[in-house]
Amino acid sequence: MHPSFCPRSFKIVPFYHNPRLLCRRYLAKCFVLKDKGYGSSDFVQLIEDSGGSAVIPPRSNARNPREYDKGMYKRRNLVERFFNRMKQFRRFATRYEKTAKSFLSLVHFVAIFVWIAIS
Repeated sequence: MHPSFCPRSFKIVPFYHNPRLLCRRYLAKCFVLKDKGYGSSDFVQLIEDSGGSAVIPPRSNARNPREYDKGMYKRRNLVERFFNRMKQFRRFATRYEKTAKSFLSLVHFVAIFVWIAIS
């Protein structure tokens, strides 16, 4: 993992069965990094209508491939590796914490360990 990778903040959001509700509440001014499986035009439009930026490459068989930020998409790998390192902590992976507040404090605590290890 690259030592300069450091998320600015963490936010715990409730689980929503309806992705439209999630997008409207939490994706304004955010980059949404997903793989090609989430590249449907409806999903991308939903993100952009919510004020977010979709960084999702088009599928190889797309009729009209859209543009996306390739540099930002390459950094998606850093985010995935960061969370994989965090999942090595059993308490984080199984979410023993009962409340969102205590789980968020655990997330910060584990993130500090990961950042120290990569520095």
